[in-house]
Amino acid sequence: MSPSIWHRRPSPLPDRARRVCFVSGLSDPTSSALSQDQLTLLRSLPFDESEIIDRNFPFTSDSRETAREVSMFWASLMNGWQYVRLGSPRYREILELHWKNLLQHTGKLYLVSLSCGLEFIRVGIESSADASRIHVVALGPVCRQLPNCSLTIIQGEQDWISRRFVPDANHRVPGLGHMGYMNHPKVQEILCSDLGNSISA
Repeated sequence: MSPSIWHRRPSPLPDRARRVCFVSGLSDPTSSALSQDQLTLLRSLPFDESEIIDRNFPFTSDSRETAREVSMFWASLMNGWQYVRLGSPRYREILELHWKNLLQHTGKLYLVSLSCGLEFIRVGIESSADASRIHVVALGPVCRQLPNCSLTIIQGEQDWISRRFVPDANHRVPGLGHMGYMNHPKVQEILCSDLGNSISA
């Protein structure tokens, strides 16, 4: 396996009063490139282009600019491997370094997490005093426990993977399973409304 981008230094970031970012497991751990569906969802949100980070977490600048197609089996394997590694003190240290860099350059941070991305957030901000500046909208979350920050959970009624880990949700979407969040119009509607309300609060 090629070296994971988790071990690369965080990218320099300009200061912004607010930012929105996407956080999920890396189906290809050698790249932080987002899929086209993920990019489309991010750009549909009520933020200026300069407030959007168009890469997945961790935001390393020296990874490939385009996402590589991987099989569902490989993506599941890589996500599971990263989830397990979050229990490692070394992995936690790396996560905290990346989150610290992001929060140092951002006033209010809005995060859209997918699946085990919520666990990356929880572990990364666990020891941070800046959790009050973070709002997360979690899509089909998979995590050991919920993070100590402002949080909205969107979950598919048929997403039995997420419901096993997180039994309660703010919004349940009929007919939606674990793999359909990016393209579901109801998810986009709830997401835009929730972030819009949080911004104007």
